Amino acid sequence: MTRAIVFDFDGVILDSVNVKTNAFAKMFEDYGDAIKAKVVAHHLANGGISRFEKFRYYYKEFLGIELSEEQLKQLGEKFSELVYREVVNAPAIPGAVEFLEKQKLHTANYVASGTPEEEIIKIIEEKKLAKYFKKVYGSPKTKKEIIEEILHENNYERSDLVFIGDALTDYNAARNAGVNFIGIKSNAIQFPDEVQSFNNFYEVEKAWQLIE
Repeated sequence: MTRAIVFDFDGVILDSVNVKTNAFAKMFEDYGDAIKAKVVAHHLANGGISRFEKFRYYYKEFLGIELSEEQLKQLGEKFSELVYREVVNAPAIPGAVEFLEKQKLHTANYVASGTPEEEIIKIIEEKKLAKYFKKVYGSPKTKKEIIEEILHENNYERSDLVFIGDALTDYNAARNAGVNFIGIKSNAIQFPDEVQSFNNFYEVEKAWQLIE
């Protein structure tokens, strides 16, 4: 029986993936269409990874530039300025809020996001979603580190926990931590055939009893 659910945020609770995609494209538009296309393709294929990890990778691999910590900080601040208000204004994934409302009576719920922790907490508070979650986690912790912390702090068995995500990084984090996984489908990701995946939380709710 599931005792706890860990949710990714962008693309799982809020329909906000395109906000981040557009922001990455904007930040690299001065480097030309080819670089911008590489950045967008990598971002879409690697959801859930910290924006700072992505900036390091893009500058080093695509531009041959090693970023200093100060440059990385400035890029992160610019990215936050581009996305924060649009993420707050993004609609919920269909059925997500209703699912959270019902599940808060039965499971402890958590967020594990690739967004910086201070920022994701602020977004969730502004969206008035904080009441649904026992704790909210963000970067610089990885998804696997977050799962392990939740398991350890709450004395959960690995079979007690389900991770719900929309990216292969979410799936891999759950698999590497030995916990169950449910996918929320996106156009950019094809989950392995064995993964139970759904278009929205109305579908998740219908299947939940079977999953349980």
